[in-house]
Amino acid sequence: MGACAPAWGMAGTLPGLINMMQNMGDNSAIIKEKIRTFRSEWEESAQNTT
Repeated sequence: MGACAPAWGMAGTLPGLINMMQNMGDNSAIIKEKIRTFRSEWEESAQNTT
């Protein structure tokens, strides 16, 4: 029974990983918005220091 433990671990990990990947969706819009926000805040702070 103990020899099968790694196989049972993988049998639980793979469906969980697939489920997680399906629920992630398209995060590129979120990443682009975070970059845009960071860039605008950085530009504002650069203007305020000069």
